[in-house]
Amino acid sequence: MRFPRTSTVAIVSALIMLTSCGGGAPNVADRLFVAEMIPHHHLGMELINQATRRVDDARLRRLVFEMSSYHLSELEQLHEWEAKWGVEPADDFPGDITETELAGLATLSGRDYDLRWLELMIEHHEGALEVSDRQMNEGSNDASIDMAEAVNEVQSRDIDNMKELLGDIAAVG
Repeated sequence: MRFPRTSTVAIVSALIMLTSCGGGAPNVADRLFVAEMIPHHHLGMELINQATRRVDDARLRRLVFEMSSYHLSELEQLHEWEAKWGVEPADDFPGDITETELAGLATLSGRDYDLRWLELMIEHHEGALEVSDRQMNEGSNDASIDMAEAVNEVQSRDIDNMKELLGDIAAVG
């Protein structure tokens, strides 16, 4: 399996350039996008940080590293909008993972950890697609719509890669 490398870097670079341009006054959907994506990406980083120390599969380790870079870039912009627009991060958001699920993941190791991590991260990314789809349809701020498009493109590709890895790793056992 090959993961595209330049695509994520190019998208994140373009996103940073676009988001620095502003893009109009935010509406309710723009604010909700920021409110949900901040805790969503923080949870994603929690999962990513845990995985960097625990993942066994080298292909998954590479994907985890790639995920880390765009999560951090997007979080920086989201926090700027949070401050500028007076947004409070949401307590509930699509793709949230329960404390029970996180605790269960922490008890696993090896192949079992990799499989469960992939299942949870696929679910988590699917939540990001829900948030980004709504933003692309209802948002008014160009920069946040651009971010939603980038989230949608990158995380859709990640989901495809994770599903393929999930199948590969499960087949080995």
